[in-house]
Amino acid sequence: MKIGQKGENLIFLISQPRSGSTMLQRILGNHHDIYTVSEPWLMVPPLVGLTCRWSSPEGREARFARENVRRFLETFPGGRDDYFEGLRRMYVYLYNRALENSGKRYFLDKTPRYAYFIPELYRVFPEARYIFLLRNPLAVLCSIVTNWTGYDKRTLSTDHNDDLVDVPRLLLEGMNILDSKAIKVHYERLVSQPDAEIRRICENIGVGFYPEIIEYNAYGLPQWCFGDQFVYKHTAPDARKSESWKAAVRDPRMWGFAYSYLGSLGKDLVEHLGYSYRELHGVLQNSRPHWLVRGLAALVQWPRIRSLYGAVKSVIRKISSFFTLSFIAVFFMEPFFWFLGLRGKNRDVGAGSAKRILVVRLDSIGDLVLTTPFLRELRRNSPGSFITLIVDPRALNLVDICPYVDEVLTYDWRARGSFKKLKKCFRAVNFSAFNLWEKRFDLAITPRWGTDYYHGSFLAYISGARDRIGYSEYTSADKRRLNRGYDNFITHLITDGPHEATRFCGVSDCGVPFREAPQYRWHTVKHEVVRNLDVIKFLGREPSGDDLELWIEDSDKVFAGEILRKYEVKSGEALVCFGVGSQEPKKIWPIGYFADLGAWLIKEYGVRILLLGNEQEKPLGERMEKDLKEGPVINMIGNTTLRRAAALIKHCKAYIGNDNGLMHISAAMGIPVVEASCWPKSGSLFGEDSPCRFGPWKVKNIVVSSQKIAGSKDNGISRVTVEEMKKAVREILSS
Repeated sequence: MKIGQKGENLIFLISQPRSGSTMLQRILGNHHDIYTVSEPWLMVPPLVGLTCRWSSPEGREARFARENVRRFLETFPGGRDDYFEGLRRMYVYLYNRALENSGKRYFLDKTPRYAYFIPELYRVFPEARYIFLLRNPLAVLCSIVTNWTGYDKRTLSTDHNDDLVDVPRLLLEGMNILDSKAIKVHYERLVSQPDAEIRRICENIGVGFYPEIIEYNAYGLPQWCFGDQFVYKHTAPDARKSESWKAAVRDPRMWGFAYSYLGSLGKDLVEHLGYSYRELHGVLQNSRPHWLVRGLAALVQWPRIRSLYGAVKSVIRKISSFFTLSFIAVFFMEPFFWFLGLRGKNRDVGAGSAKRILVVRLDSIGDLVLTTPFLRELRRNSPGSFITLIVDPRALNLVDICPYVDEVLTYDWRARGSFKKLKKCFRAVNFSAFNLWEKRFDLAITPRWGTDYYHGSFLAYISGARDRIGYSEYTSADKRRLNRGYDNFITHLITDGPHEATRFCGVSDCGVPFREAPQYRWHTVKHEVVRNLDVIKFLGREPSGDDLELWIEDSDKVFAGEILRKYEVKSGEALVCFGVGSQEPKKIWPIGYFADLGAWLIKEYGVRILLLGNEQEKPLGERMEKDLKEGPVINMIGNTTLRRAAALIKHCKAYIGNDNGLMHISAAMGIPVVEASCWPKSGSLFGEDSPCRFGPWKVKNIVVSSQKIAGSKDNGISRVTVEEMKKAVREILSS
């Protein structure tokens, strides 16, 4: 069905900025009858010359354009009506072209700035549906200040005065013009009662209501360039968002903005928008700061005071950054280490010559699993050495019974707030002083090849170890940029990587300049397991094996057996593990797709679905249980340790899911893997998400990925289709 000449099957979503319109757009975009894209702004150019309501595009040329358009339209027999008729024909064609390949009936155009042209838009498309999304004006103000202006009064008054002061009035006038054709929605009711509100909107549009569309990030809509980017961190409306402004106005600066803004709107306008002026004013009175605090907050808003404050803050940041540079750290710490007797003449390192060895592996669970062959080979070549392993606290359960190390320590590298780099440095020094210096390590190893986001190289240096081995910062362009100067922490550099060819010899294996020899890049890519074992080769030893390894206690096996008995999993019954979560949102395949794939698996193969994950992924598990009511689902998300999860995976026929720690645990347990990957087929083989570096190791596996669309912010995993995954699963299960 096409869009009619008067706007039939066309939907406009109009609101103030920061009112939740992106969330509502994504909810409606999940509907199988409604198609939408990122804010089109399609009707702004032809309508902006007809009105003075929007002052942002104001200027001499804009005034001339508006005046000349007016004079030109006066020459038409029908005046503006002829102009609107021309616009109608042109834009109906464009909207239909956008709708053509979508297979849907309605097109949703969400552009908040249409609030300035509601009368003109209505004259062009009188039969379109118009959704007016309203939000508490103080909540809108707080959102604009915190996300866009940074408490800068000048920016707020010059760039957003129209959006804050004029748009509420224009929305109210627009609703009065459209009368019964206006679909009025309040943000607060939308997030607190999403089922009822979305049902009402669907009824007014003329489409059926499906509760599953409310989980707006479940079905793989791409990430858009425009709109609220924070919406991608959630999957469904959160009622707590409607009250967050009350905490924001406790800030004296925000309170001053809010008090002035509420007064400028006036009681009548606020009440007509559907909000209680008395209630909003009461919240501000209860949050009213002391007069002295208000005065200081007002003083800070003065331009010269703000400039001075910014300059002082910049100087402090530069000083803190200066003292965290690698060569400065080395300059200050080397004399101290000589004083403690932790330094001596560096010698050729060897695995057998070091009595005390420190291994720093602070990255994710999957990376730690890929390190297990390295730990085994390090112990085989250093049978008499005391080996200490430092890991992230979240990964401790995976290696606390590792037979190849004598001690496992945990170190939380994360820092929050201002001056993060400085905090990380002081934390590393404090940790080393209490845990490492007294052990007098001979050798510290940081086996990570890629960019060191975890401060591991600095911790290896600050441990006081005499010899330190690690990959050079020149192994990749990103590492060179983000870890500049980190080579100063290392005494024995491993210079393996494609960028070394550019830096040192400038040619590839085939004698062609590196930039002209893409095949060289292909030949030098290595899996992380191989990179880790290259450290053993650097020590002068030859690895005897590269199999992954995990260690499970009898209690873990007993736990797995009890769970299988509890859910009545019979002997020989097929069990498939779903890994539906990940630490990185870009790696999460839409949960709605998982549900569709699970329903197909249950129907086609009669399997049982085992859900595993951490505490933060529980909502995903609950969604899967809800969607697979007719199928047997064992939801253990958030209810197992890593070792117990491994014991359960051992009973599975396959792992299906995202690139996460569970995928690598499955590979270590010898379970076939089907991975939905965010890595685009045309992406760099050396990328952080590349299956060539981080794919399932030495098990039967299929990695399903898609092509990246040029210019899109979407990472690509949402374009991995259920049909593609079915084909891969069918191949894995048939073997």
